[in-house]
Amino acid sequence: MAVLTDTAREDEWRDFMSWVSSRGEEVQANKVVLRQVFNDLDDFFNANAPAINSAISLPGRSEVTTAHKAYIAARVLLRRYADGA
Repeated sequence: MAVLTDTAREDEWRDFMSWVSSRGEEVQANKVVLRQVFNDLDDFFNANAPAINSAISLPGRSEVTTAHKAYIAARVLLRRYADGA
């Protein structure tokens, strides 16, 4: 899967900013830094997709769809680092 388009990154960054604002939270980093975080993570996931997929044991690696693996990965990340953080 290719990296997100610049428009998609921008949309996700804006959604993040709205989400933070709706929760009444403050972010120490400025908007430029936060946007770069989206760029960096998207680039990282693109570069490391094979390693991430290899971390999934068989038969899950071959039987679970890419979309479902992405959803599971997102849930794991949220549970580990965001829920209650």
